[in-house]
Amino acid sequence: MPELPSTDLSYAQALAAWSSGSTRISTVCYVEREAFAARTLVARMEDKALDPAPLWDDFTTFDGKPWCSKVHLVSGGYPCQHFSFAGKRKGEDDPRHLWPHIKRIVKEVDPE
Repeated sequence: MPELPSTDLSYAQALAAWSSGSTRISTVCYVEREAFAARTLVARMEDKALDPAPLWDDFTTFDGKPWCSKVHLVSGGYPCQHFSFAGKRKGEDDPRHLWPHIKRIVKEVDPE
């Protein structure tokens, strides 16, 4: 069985569970632009349920280069409402369209 990654840079923190429970992956940075989710991350770091780590609030300005060669995994949940049939389907014109930034961050971080 392959060894699990040991460090994680997490965005859009639907997946903060990586940092807790029986899976031992240390999150070294969070990127979350939604205020409620960011407050929840801070509260979980304060009560020691999540790894303490910097919290960046804007995907569009996050620089992944300082994390290059320091992170084994980039994880997160990509917002899909702007492509959903239930939504207005603005696609790439929707401000929630973060894929270009997520792709850039993954390239900059270059996880192992």
